[in-house]
Amino acid sequence: MFRCSMPRNLQAIEMTFPRSNSARVVGSEAKRIRVVEESSEKNEEQKYDLDAVVVSRDSSTKIMSAEDVSKFTDLNRAEVEQILHVPFHCT
Repeated sequence: MFRCSMPRNLQAIEMTFPRSNSARVVGSEAKRIRVVEESSEKNEEQKYDLDAVVVSRDSSTKIMSAEDVSKFTDLNRAEVEQILHVPFHCT
């Protein structure tokens, strides 16, 4: 349902939009989860430790390992190394 309102100029308004979030796990992370599911009991609650990145595009969200980014998207993976020098003087 959409509600139309006409607030005064410069009056703050707040609008909320309900949104359901879901993501598809693809690539090697999906294979790893499938192995965990097959090896565990079906009645127990399952929790997964993911080492992955989340990629959202055109209202679809995918979870994949960093190595699979170039396979499932048109993005390229790069590593950035940074060193921070913090001077410290003790008196």
